Amino acid sequence: AVEAIASGLRAGDGGGDSAKAWTPEATERAAQLLLSVLNRTSSGFAAFEEVLRLFDCPDAVIVSPDSAAARPLEASVVAGCALGR
Repeated sequence: AVEAIASGLRAGDGGGDSAKAWTPEATERAAQLLLSVLNRTSSGFAAFEEVLRLFDCPDAVIVSPDSAAARPLEASVVAGCALGR
């Protein structure tokens, strides 16, 4: 997934001024950051922590996500601009 997003980012630089082009390392890091932001494991953790805090009764309540119901992550790279949900 990182390589697919990085490839889209590289394709979007338009082959213009090389001074404005990202280095391969920067492109890969940008792709990793996008996936990190989209990652429900990270973004959902704050909500999960709050639920655990509210229902702090581990002997009586088991809280778990319904991962099977989650939609797949989506990312699009258009003209070097990355969008995701």
